[in-house]
Amino acid sequence: MARKTFYVYRWLNYCWYPDYKIRLFDRRQARWGGINPHDRVEVSSGEVRTLSGDILHYSFDSLSDHLRTLDHFTEIGAREILARGKRVTVLDPVTHGFWTFFRLLIVKRGFMDGFAGFVVAVLSGVHAFVKYSKVIVEKRKSLQSQDS
Repeated sequence: MARKTFYVYRWLNYCWYPDYKIRLFDRRQARWGGINPHDRVEVSSGEVRTLSGDILHYSFDSLSDHLRTLDHFTEIGAREILARGKRVTVLDPVTHGFWTFFRLLIVKRGFMDGFAGFVVAVLSGVHAFVKYSKVIVEKRKSLQSQDS
């Protein structure tokens, strides 16, 4: 089903919509998987059908709530990147941050969601920027401690 998000003061019709999520599944043909914070249902056999209607998702009550969550999820995301040993360069925070902002605002037409869509695009870009920056900082901290 599509997930429709209520963000701070309005429903988002573009930047985070439709956000399809599998929520009904046969445990013999699918299982819960993925990597935190992006857990998901992984289907091993059988077909996935789209149901009509929306799952209503009440995301953040305020910008402060979004920023607190952003800090928490970037910690989790950075740890996952480090655990996978993914190569990250100093350009990655900028490129991932800009692409996330551009994709949500322009490609997904988040500008049609007005100011809320602009804020979502900016903070989503910041999320990507901060996550990759945390990876770089942690790698540099570990290099510093090895040199000491």
